[in-house]
Amino acid sequence: MKTKEKVILQPSLYDNNPISLLDDEKNILFNFLSISHFPISLLKLEYPSYTDCILKHQHTRIEILIIDEGSLEVVTNSNRFIAQEGDIVVINSGAIHEGKTLDEPVKYRVIMFELSFLENHYQMEDILRPFQTNALLFVEVIRDVSILEMCNRIFDAAGIQSEFVLLSVTGLIYQLLYELIQLYAYSVKEFACADNEFSRVLVFIAGNYCNNITSSSISKTFGYSQAYFCRLFKSITGLTVSKYIQDLRLQKAKELLQKTQHSISYISSEIGYNNPVYFSKCFRERYNMTPIQYRQKHISNEQ
Repeated sequence: MKTKEKVILQPSLYDNNPISLLDDEKNILFNFLSISHFPISLLKLEYPSYTDCILKHQHTRIEILIIDEGSLEVVTNSNRFIAQEGDIVVINSGAIHEGKTLDEPVKYRVIMFELSFLENHYQMEDILRPFQTNALLFVEVIRDVSILEMCNRIFDAAGIQSEFVLLSVTGLIYQLLYELIQLYAYSVKEFACADNEFSRVLVFIAGNYCNNITSSSISKTFGYSQAYFCRLFKSITGLTVSKYIQDLRLQKAKELLQKTQHSISYISSEIGYNNPVYFSKCFRERYNMTPIQYRQKHISNEQ
């Protein structure tokens, strides 16, 4: 079994006996790092393919998953999606959620914190109460380099030998929360008004993403102004229209690479890319390997 590097934490600031559980049956190592008497938890987890790694449960904490390698199918309330390397998943307070790996292993980190611990000022209580009551929610899947860097800084800060580590981690949590509220929070009331119509938009995209569709053409089809449609789309999905379409295309490409022997040019054309070179570039940026390398890896794993 591969040995995992542990973050070394100052004993006086963290639990005297941090939990380290080994599940021999699944060959999984859990590293649980929790600050004593302080409602912040940082975890590093790794699971093999086809594993129920998050059993269905709920809690009042905000939980943030950072997918470092592989992919994870996540269900929150009635929403099901696949989070991939580079994605950040936000589990809202009170959301019933579960997760499992599919055809590849996953490595991910978790940041968990109670909103209540941040209410040390009456103005903060007013700001955070809508998130505790679910009047405001965070977008569930985020792909944002700046947010990812902030999450990385939290883990880096937790590993520094310093008497000020709690101050550092807390400050970074505040900063992360601020950015999430500014960029990725939305009103449930506003969402409910748009929900019925917007579900038709997603169905339309799902049936036409291999065709030449754009934010302009979609907004015209459903009677939105393009500017409003783009803002609404990102507030609900966490992605731009073009990025959402690209992710659908690349997911389809993975399926075709696994299940067929079609050429890269053919697959590129089938999923809506006229230029196979550009398709390969997009695929490599998303999965850190070329389409050919992905196919070869899949074949090797099956043998």
